Amino acid sequence: MKLKLLTILNLIIGAMFLGGCGQYERSKLGTTTTTPKSESDKTLTQGLKDFESTAVKLAPDFNPNGPMANLEAQALAQMLLELQGKLRSQLGQAPLKLPIEQKVSQITSQIPVFQFVDTRIGARAYAAAASFDQLKAAVSLMAGNHFYLEGLSFFLPASSSACNIKLYQYVYSDPAVGYLYAYLTRDPKGERGTGEPASYRVNWSPNGFGYVCNEMKPGLVPLYRLTTRNGQIAGTPYIGVVTARKSAVTNLVGQRWTNNGIIGYVLPPL
Repeated sequence: MKLKLLTILNLIIGAMFLGGCGQYERSKLGTTTTTPKSESDKTLTQGLKDFESTAVKLAPDFNPNGPMANLEAQALAQMLLELQGKLRSQLGQAPLKLPIEQKVSQITSQIPVFQFVDTRIGARAYAAAASFDQLKAAVSLMAGNHFYLEGLSFFLPASSSACNIKLYQYVYSDPAVGYLYAYLTRDPKGERGTGEPASYRVNWSPNGFGYVCNEMKPGLVPLYRLTTRNGQIAGTPYIGVVTARKSAVTNLVGQRWTNNGIIGYVLPPL
């Protein structure tokens, strides 16, 4: 069921961008008529209908003891509810209140972190997004660099008062290579590959990516970082991935990824 919400979110986001280049189709989305005037509008309208019909069916599952009573499902639903209002306005449709609105908690103390993938080389990048507008901006940035939304990875605490270890996201940007290798690190200056010029390290989060805890606390899980150099040009930095799922760590190690250990403690996904 959670996967259904994420699938719809991906569908709608995909319709809002042209050919993966990250250009928002404002002219098509700005129509005030209820009659779709483009394939993009048809896709958006269908995605909206899919979500609204799914939301009605899933409403009972958002009860406190239901299968959707978890941060991951509620964060996705919260973003979709926000998106639903925007799309109805942009497509010239009247507001429609959904039954899950009263059951979805406001996600204010946790920030969802989404994982993006460059399918050409398997590289991952991450974006913390507390609202749909922030996620939309992240999708635009990532798509322009060949990274596409893969899923919701974990949650960061919204306040540094609870956890005060700052993460940064760096990318290795060598024009001769043609790919970006992104990685999360606790090093504010980034980490260097063999023979890497400092100019190739680009900080995508100069103010910090977000905060993690330095020790285990109730409700938290370890955030592991794994790296690989498989298929890369000698001397370039590794491909990095972070995960809060122990099963994913085991799977990647089995594929000859190196487990760099725990870089902090975060709120888990489903």
